[in-house]
Amino acid sequence: ASVTLDLKEINVCKLQSRAFMSVQHQRVNLSILKFEGGGIREIEDLAFADSALCSHLTVLRLARNEIEIVQSETFAGLDSLKELNMEQNKLRIVETDAFLRLPLLESASFDQNFIEFKQTNSKK
Repeated sequence: ASVTLDLKEINVCKLQSRAFMSVQHQRVNLSILKFEGGGIREIEDLAFADSALCSHLTVLRLARNEIEIVQSETFAGLDSLKELNMEQNKLRIVETDAFLRLPLLESASFDQNFIEFKQTNSKK
């Protein structure tokens, strides 16, 4: 069965690289992860990488935080992601290749931010 993990308004300032790697799961199919209104300021590259828990994630909601930058590897490991919500953050820079690792992405919302898309040198 699909599972939603709602961490709404949890006080987290940073999602570190491979933050979910050590989280054990017992046949949990996490499909929706909500980190809304929690004050997240930074998501390190590879925060969702190498995580069995996040491997089937289809919806990621990061609205109403304080995230300023989306880097090229921010969403690495979220190959199944279809919907991304980053509304009402403090986004200034989004590296243009940040979405290359999201082949199934259908919807991304960045309303109420101040975004500058920054061209990066992709390694292919």
